[in-house]
Formats: sequence, structure tokens, C-alpha cells
Amino acid sequence: MLYFTSVVNQLLSFVLPLQFEKMDFRIAALGLQLSFFSAGALFSRVLLLNLIREENMKKFAAFGLGLMAVACSGFLLFTEAIPAMLCRILQGTAFGIASSAVPSVAMRFIETPEKSVGLIGIASIMASLTGPYLALEIVKRSPENGFRLVCLLAVLAAMAGFLLCMWIPAAENGENAVEKQKKGLPGKTAVYLFFTASFLILCNCYMALLTVFADSEGKLKEVVIFLVASSLSSILIRTCLKEVMKTQRRLHGLLFFGAVLYCAAMLWVGKTPGRSSFLAGGTAVGFFSGIMMSCAHLDILRLDDKDSAHANTLFYCIQDIANILCGVLWALAASWLGYGMSFVWSGVGILVICGAYILFRKKVVLRK
Repeated sequence: MLYFTSVVNQLLSFVLPLQFEKMDFRIAALGLQLSFFSAGALFSRVLLLNLIREENMKKFAAFGLGLMAVACSGFLLFTEAIPAMLCRILQGTAFGIASSAVPSVAMRFIETPEKSVGLIGIASIMASLTGPYLALEIVKRSPENGFRLVCLLAVLAAMAGFLLCMWIPAAENGENAVEKQKKGLPGKTAVYLFFTASFLILCNCYMALLTVFADSEGKLKEVVIFLVASSLSSILIRTCLKEVMKTQRRLHGLLFFGAVLYCAAMLWVGKTPGRSSFLAGGTAVGFFSGIMMSCAHLDILRLDDKDSAHANTLFYCIQDIANILCGVLWALAASWLGYGMSFVWSGVGILVICGAYILFRKKVVLRK
């Protein structure tokens, strides 16, 4: 169910920029479609913050998946930019509902918070691994009808998730692994969330610009290398999450090492895009984001004084805010600096922010 929720978005995210470009709506292709999607998701999550609870999250999950199927059907009907953008907003709204509720449903059946966060991440990464690859292959093999076929596949995936959600029984015990181990993490939450959003904005440079950048360089076919490398390295690091987070010193060391790798890889991608740089860039993105997102998710689950449904919704709200800013900022950066320099600044920014984040976490968040 987690996989189907994520794969619907992944199928469309990397082909929609190309479709909007064909509609002569180039500014949307540069990232604003991501911002509109995230705005819809954020709107629904903010509403859910005071509504979603352990006892009703299965209903919200089913409703979100069903609405997602309806939104994806709209892409089959509309061929103009404005109606298609409205469908993108509706898809974001549906995704916000489903992706807030589905992880909380899953957490009720998993023993520990580290394992639950790891499995949630792996499900999302598997969607990232298969969704864009299938979508780009379909578009490549059928340039005229490929986008419609991708939309149809997204509708089927959403319906599969909906049916699976209806089949899964509600857990009798309302308490899950996270609530059992909630300890409360001291620290200034607002500053911590600022760092999380900053990481997401910088890391998501590739989501906003990669397909259009690669297409402009005649390297569109090689985007798959980046995506596969990113997914595999992130799956590997999340599989070893318990060992990675065994001590805070090890966690911080791997975080900074990942930031250095990310910076070097983005410099390479920005200067000389190609197979080798895309392989290095994807590996670095997957390694760093796998650790960073897992650490952020676990800390927010412990910071929040309500149940995991509320904490998950808050965590995804942060992602949506970051994605809204990401789409706008990287569209502007690409216009002012060019694609290559945008990737360079993404890498430099990650290195600087990561150093500040580790210092903050040592001095404030982990201080007893």
C-alpha cells in the first residue's frame, strides 16, 4: 500500500515537465508543477493535522487513494496547460491525504520505530526506482501516446492501493511502536524543522530540474542511471539503518561524509553531465538523503507530543513546504544561473547546511 501511494506520484513527476513543455508552458516544466502539487498536498495535510487520529486513519488512506485515481484520470482528459495544472493540484491534495494516513496504518503492524521508518523509506524508494523508469521507457517507446499510457498506469496503481487499503483489517491495539518508545527529544523544534526543510529544498534540485536539464544536453536516456543509483544506495543505507544510528557520533560522521559526497557529485553533474556524473550524483543523493530523511523522521516522531498519525502528517507538511519553495527557487535559479550552476550551488549549500545542522544537533537537540 505504501508502494502504490508513492508510485503514482513517481510515475508522473518525471514526465509531467516534458508534457508541460509540449504545451508551451515552459515555466511549469522548470519546477512550478512541483510547487502546485506540493501546495495541494500541504493544504490537505494542514486540514488533517486536527482531524487524523489512530482510529480514523484507514478511512483517510482509502479516501486519498481513491481521489488520487480521479485526479490522474484528469490528465487523460485535458490536453491544455491550465486544466492539467488544476489536476496536478488535485493530485497533490489526494497524495497529501493518502501519504499522511498510509504510513500510520503501516506503523501499527511494525515492532520498532527504526524498522518502521526504514520500511516506509524503502517502499518509497522502490517506487522511485520503478516509477520514473517505467514512465520514461513508455514515453521513449511511444512518443505520441506515452504520456496517456503513463497516466493510465498511475490510475491503476492508485486503484490497487485503494483496494488493498479496504482489504487490510484495522488493528485492534491503537498503540504502535512509536508511542511505546516515545521519550521526548529536547531542543528548539522550529530551528530543527528549518534545517530539515533546507535539506529538502537543496536535495530536491534534481527533482525540479534533472529531466529538463538532461533533455537540453541530449542526455535524457541517461536520467534512468541517476534514478536507479539514487534508489539503490538509499535502499542500502535504510536497510542498515539500525547500525547507522547505533551511536550519534557514527550518525553525524556518516551525515557529513554523505554531504561531502553530495557536494562533489553535484559539482560533477553541473560541469560535465553524462553517465559517470549521473551515476555518482544518484549514488550520493541516495546515500545522503537516506540517512538525513530517516534521522529527521525519527526525531519528529519523538518530538511530537501526540500520536504517530499527527507526527507523520507534520513531517510531510515540512516536505510539502520545502517542495513548494524548491519548485519556485530552482525555476528562478535555472533562469538566472543556468542548469549546471544550479546543481553546483545545490551541492555547496548541502555541505554548509549539514555542518551547521550537526553542530546544532550536538549542542541543542541532544543536550540532556
